[in-house]
Amino acid sequence: MEVSVLSSLDSLSMTDWQELTANASLYYTRDWLQAVAPDIGEQVLLFTAYRSGIPVGVIPAFKVSKPTEFVYHNVREAVLEPTQLAEVTSFLFPQQPHTAFLIAKTAIATLRPLLDSFVFPNLVFTSPFAYVSETLIRPNEPDPEGVLDTILNGIEQYSHTQGLGCTAFLWIEATQHRLLSALKRKDYHLIRIDATARLQIKWSSFDEYLAACFRSKHRWHIKREIKCFQEAGGHIRYHDCWSDIEEQAISLAIALQQRHNLQPTYTELANRYQRILTSLGDRAIHLTAWLDGNLVGFATVFVYGDVLYLKHVGFDDTPANRQSYVYFNLVYYKLIELALELGVREIDYGSGTHQAKRDRGCEIVPLYIAYRFQSPWMKRLANLYLPALHRQKMNRFD
Repeated sequence: MEVSVLSSLDSLSMTDWQELTANASLYYTRDWLQAVAPDIGEQVLLFTAYRSGIPVGVIPAFKVSKPTEFVYHNVREAVLEPTQLAEVTSFLFPQQPHTAFLIAKTAIATLRPLLDSFVFPNLVFTSPFAYVSETLIRPNEPDPEGVLDTILNGIEQYSHTQGLGCTAFLWIEATQHRLLSALKRKDYHLIRIDATARLQIKWSSFDEYLAACFRSKHRWHIKREIKCFQEAGGHIRYHDCWSDIEEQAISLAIALQQRHNLQPTYTELANRYQRILTSLGDRAIHLTAWLDGNLVGFATVFVYGDVLYLKHVGFDDTPANRQSYVYFNLVYYKLIELALELGVREIDYGSGTHQAKRDRGCEIVPLYIAYRFQSPWMKRLANLYLPALHRQKMNRFD
């Protein structure tokens, strides 16, 4: 096998894309990557393994030179910001954690420009705005481990040739055993960073879902949340046309992202949503929640294969909306009814709000980030610091 680094999503034929993504999620389809790539504004690369002229495996990547929204969990922010630093110094130096923290914090502040040049991931393997990393290997490939190792060797050679200080795989699910094992063999440092959530649809009705997943007290609470929403005059609508709700929906999405310390502009979100809907609009379903004649929440889901993907969400976070359980009725109870109606096997809820998702029957799947450094001294520092951070995070998440 040999590896080629392709510089365009169009470098592979549509037939090749269809075969390579046969087992992939929505977020690694060509349509999704094509839609979100302009937001990155930098180079898309396809590390592609060929056997006898046929592409048998691909790992898409983005070559970046500065922090962007979709890589905000870069090395410095993920492992060197004060909260993380305090956790690790207390773990490494339990006798004098405060002194160790102050020394480390001062050193990092002094050396920040130099550190950034070494720790910022210049080559990022993820699907932008989807928070997932996948590998694309043809179904029935006889040597998937060999394909993966060949591509990772090509990535290592490319990074060395290009002088890239750090390579990062973001948001790897714990279920991707082959990828995680291969990254460990290639001297990547793995850190538990978050979790994603899925709800397996195993029932024929909403009542069956309640009976199968919850005890009587929990069922009572869920039914109460539905009743409160209805008694407040709440209802949920479906929309075929995005333009009917676009202005209000984007404003709600901006408000939600600002609560998570992101600062998108209206134009940025409007353009991104429009590109995604242009590519995937035939798979999109728009839902809105209403109270007293006002649109107070929206959710856009995508149907791909037998999975329902919840992606775009926005809410008006007011006391009245919280007391009426708008969020839970729209994002959980109505989506479960929709999933049952469509006959899909799973709802992909993504990361965040783990407890709320667990409380409604979701499986919580750990996510990891993986870093590899070129600099020998950064490797030595990482060997000291990152395993401790990983153990600390494992304790916190578990």
